[in-house]
Amino acid sequence: MKTDQDHKILNWLSPVDYSLQQSDYFKRRQLGTGQWLLSSEEYQNWIEQKAILFCPGIPGAGKTVITSIVVNDLRTRFSDDSTTAIAYIYCNFNRRVEQATDCLLANLLKQLSWNYPSLPDIVKKLYDRYMKHGTERPQLRDIIDALHSVSNTHSRVFVVIDALDECDGPNAWQAEFISELLALHKNYGVNILATSRPIQKVVDKFKGVTHTELEIRARDEDVRNYLDGQISRSDKQLLKTNRDYIISTISKAVSGMFLLAHLYLESIMDQISLKQIKLALENIPTGNKAYDSAYNDTMMRIKRQSPNSRQLAEHILYWITFAKRPLSTLELQHALAVEAPQSEGEDLPREFGKDNLPDIQEMLSVCTGLITADEHSNIIRLIHYTTQEYFERVWKHRLRDIQDYITKICVTYLSYDIFKWPCASWQDYEDRLDANPLYEYAAGHWGDHARESSIQAGPLVMNSLAVQTIVSASAKVIARGNCMDHIPLALNTAAELAAYFGLDECMVELLAGRGVDQSKDGEWKESALLWAALNGHETTVELLANQNTNLEAKGACDRTALSWAAGNGHTGVVKLLVNRGADLESRDTKYKRTALFWAVEKKHTETIELLADHGADLEAKDGWGRTALLWAANYGRIGVVELLAGRGADLEAKDPWNETALLWAAKNGHTGVVELLAGQGADLEVRDSVLNQTALYWAARNGNTLMVKLLANRGGDLEVRDSVLNQTPLFWAARNGDIAMVRLLANRGVDLEAEDMWNRTALSWAAENGHRTVVRLLARRIANLQV
Repeated sequence: MKTDQDHKILNWLSPVDYSLQQSDYFKRRQLGTGQWLLSSEEYQNWIEQKAILFCPGIPGAGKTVITSIVVNDLRTRFSDDSTTAIAYIYCNFNRRVEQATDCLLANLLKQLSWNYPSLPDIVKKLYDRYMKHGTERPQLRDIIDALHSVSNTHSRVFVVIDALDECDGPNAWQAEFISELLALHKNYGVNILATSRPIQKVVDKFKGVTHTELEIRARDEDVRNYLDGQISRSDKQLLKTNRDYIISTISKAVSGMFLLAHLYLESIMDQISLKQIKLALENIPTGNKAYDSAYNDTMMRIKRQSPNSRQLAEHILYWITFAKRPLSTLELQHALAVEAPQSEGEDLPREFGKDNLPDIQEMLSVCTGLITADEHSNIIRLIHYTTQEYFERVWKHRLRDIQDYITKICVTYLSYDIFKWPCASWQDYEDRLDANPLYEYAAGHWGDHARESSIQAGPLVMNSLAVQTIVSASAKVIARGNCMDHIPLALNTAAELAAYFGLDECMVELLAGRGVDQSKDGEWKESALLWAALNGHETTVELLANQNTNLEAKGACDRTALSWAAGNGHTGVVKLLVNRGADLESRDTKYKRTALFWAVEKKHTETIELLADHGADLEAKDGWGRTALLWAANYGRIGVVELLAGRGADLEAKDPWNETALLWAAKNGHTGVVELLAGQGADLEVRDSVLNQTALYWAARNGNTLMVKLLANRGGDLEVRDSVLNQTPLFWAARNGDIAMVRLLANRGVDLEAEDMWNRTALSWAAENGHRTVVRLLARRIANLQV
């Protein structure tokens, strides 16, 4: 039984709950759909073995519904097996902030931990450790370690990932995430099933890895079942009367794409005769342009509606396509209900008009099949990522007008009389959020839309910056969404808010002395510089730098603008600041890190290269006594290690525990980094000062056979002993029951009868721990030696 504290810890790991999507997607399936996959030999083999099943499929083939069917099948099969754990993730092009590698792996850890009656100790200790130091989020390495530990305690683990192609973003998240999935399979036999569009960069990640491929394609029978079900649920008798003709015609045209079947069926919903249906279906397009043609036809149907319905549909599509995050159904309803001024001189309304709230069913109806309501997640979304791509492309020339509209709605909402008084406490603020659904989005993102609008420096936006309650509202939302380590300082003024959002045209006005408190003697420019650098607003940074603003001004933890820009990978801002003479070696007070360290931690390779090329000290040590190379090796960032080593970073630099980059890479199981460092001549026999262990010893202790073989081939000492137990790598292999490692070491001629501090042999440890296979192998090898 999970306690309240358990739930708190799980939510700390990840607030995202994919079970809501699972329930919604599975409910949308047509009964019997996807049975072909469950019955396939490939799927059955995947269930029985510890294997990888990669399922590519063209856009609209039904991959997400198939994923929900697989998850449901696994849950049903193993419902009574407490030793088997199931985890799944639905990637989404519109949720990239939630899809950083650490976020996705933390969610898998959350789901696998849920399988326990009480949370695993490693997860509880992880939470306690981070809370003790006041740090909000765990590091990627700690998440991976905990995930590996929890995975290793189950007899079977199944991980299902939908839409790997949509798990994309900065810093090579997609490649990093896939690599960690493959490591889970390799090290712990975790079953992996993943769907994706057949794009090369995803397909390439599975090359060289033993796996099975099974294409997901809408079978004709599934398409027919889907169409039959949709027609049966329709109240249009004309469709039911001509069911066979409609099903036959559409199923032949869609070429294995459920999405097209949906769009084509929607296209005939408003026809009033069989002749019209035939005309509509006779010329339905196929091939690569089928989606664009279907979407164009759908938009023509929207335009043929009444003016009010057409406007409602367009506004819905504007919001869903261009909102900075997915909106809840209630947020979207409130956004559509706001009446923004039509001209610059028009007064803003003073209160929200509840009578303007549109009906959800009417919202779905006017969009003629382009949106769908996820009841469980309470979000109205576009039906497919191709729909998003379509609108982003066709509305590109109207983007500024659309951003004008959204900006006006947000600012109008924030200007209501109810918000003119500041909140007396955080609880009052939380109550305000609950009572006013659009408040958080409007306060947190109005400036993001204003930045891309044509009215940025107009009266509406400039006047909004002058309203302290709007500035305060935005400041609270920003502070609420960031822990203290992630923001430079309190956000209090119009200039700071303009810098945070990158409102360059507004900043020009503010720098000219229009609309800013001049009593601060220019101090606001320094704080504004920090905010602009934090978010990578290059033009804003340049405007402020041109005013002789102090580039070395510091905010929270004594971090400069260069430090914030480097940590967030804003290479353009970093280059600008460096060229203006910013101090590359300035350190924060908490971690004693320079800009280079922050760039390494966040794996911003381009920024690291720029800093190195401009003379950043590669041998500088932070508060832990480690260099940037040591941290890169610790995190397993092979590209960063290669870059720093190539720039001449000292491979033998040591931390206070005498650990080099090679030792850190070996301890954390980063075989690629170990191979790279060993190939560049790193000392294989260097020992840490705690247990006197080498890289090869750590590799053996962790059961990394490939790394042991690699180091042994380069001359690593297989007989190395630690200073505490006096044991060799063979002892760890025998104690762990690692037959592959024992066989490798035995074949390399290690001393099978070596004794530790208790005068015990590896054979003795294997026997005590019940590893019969290892016992038999060692006994046979020792007997042969004694003959």
